[in-house]
Amino acid sequence: MEFIDVSAAIIFSGNKVLIAQRNRKSFMGGKWEFPGGKVEKGETGEECLKREIFEEFRVEIKVGKLLTKVEYEYDGVMNVRLNPYFCKINKGTLKVLEHENVAWVLPNQLKNYDLVPADKEITAILLKTSKDLQISD
Repeated sequence: MEFIDVSAAIIFSGNKVLIAQRNRKSFMGGKWEFPGGKVEKGETGEECLKREIFEEFRVEIKVGKLLTKVEYEYDGVMNVRLNPYFCKINKGTLKVLEHENVAWVLPNQLKNYDLVPADKEITAILLKTSKDLQISD
């Protein structure tokens, strides 16, 4: 089974990070995730994030450094190659258009949310990572 390339946004506001609850009708509905989506043909991971975050929340973001790369196999359903980038909102007010809910949480609180499995791996890396990778104002 081929891997699907997905970009995820680790959006910080101050010391809190944005997570979004997946639509209950979608795959893994109700679970929490770092927002993002599938990279389309001819698109970079950064371009994907700018497009996806605008579609899902009507905000423009600045995409920073790549945190890591995670490959995750969802039991024969799909294989995902997830590329999470540090981001910040550049313009607009967050509107929840496709998700059930959103939350701004401290990174050490992420373990209290039912995250999709690949994002649990990202969280473990995020908690070990220096804050200097975040995008400064």
